[in-house]
Amino acid sequence: GHYGRGSSTHQQMKRRLTLLLLTFLCAYCCALVAHAAPIVIPSARPAPVNRTFTSEIVNAAIQDMTSRMADKNLATLFSNCLPNTLDTTVKYFRASGGSDDIADTFVITGDIEAMWLRDSANQVWSYLRFAKDDPSIKALIQGVIHRQANYILMDSYASAFNFNATGTLDFERVPKVQPIIFQANWELDSLAAMVRLSYGLFAATNGDTST
Repeated sequence: GHYGRGSSTHQQMKRRLTLLLLTFLCAYCCALVAHAAPIVIPSARPAPVNRTFTSEIVNAAIQDMTSRMADKNLATLFSNCLPNTLDTTVKYFRASGGSDDIADTFVITGDIEAMWLRDSANQVWSYLRFAKDDPSIKALIQGVIHRQANYILMDSYASAFNFNATGTLDFERVPKVQPIIFQANWELDSLAAMVRLSYGLFAATNGDTST
């Protein structure tokens, strides 16, 4: 019984010392942060000449929003993030050239030179709000939808595609994997993404399907 009480007291002392040490470490870290140099988030947008797509309406919206932000780091973060898809991932864009020609857009996902059905739909989703007033944004999104639809017609079981039929994916399945395919696994949300984006554009432009 005496041994048990001593052991319990010892454990309580260990817990108190541990708590005291953690309290000291927290206070020390807070002091470091309080006296550290302020964090300044730098602009990460490419130079205008190096951007893969430009929308003056999107740029104006960024300027308007950031001018009303008191937190300059938050403003910079916003100006870096909103146009990132336009700035860096639109690897091909062709606007509609007439009744026999449709818009076509190839959007890569980050650092991979391939277009995912789901990712590309999500990447341009933030620009739907500009589609009604900016014909170039509308055409860009139409191009994404057109290319997604063509890819699905080529192979409705694939989830990511190359720009051209240059792939060498070694993956056995039926139907046979074509060189246009970058990733051959089937994902339900890949098909749903194209449908969602199509309706999103239809709603954002009040049903205006003109090109």
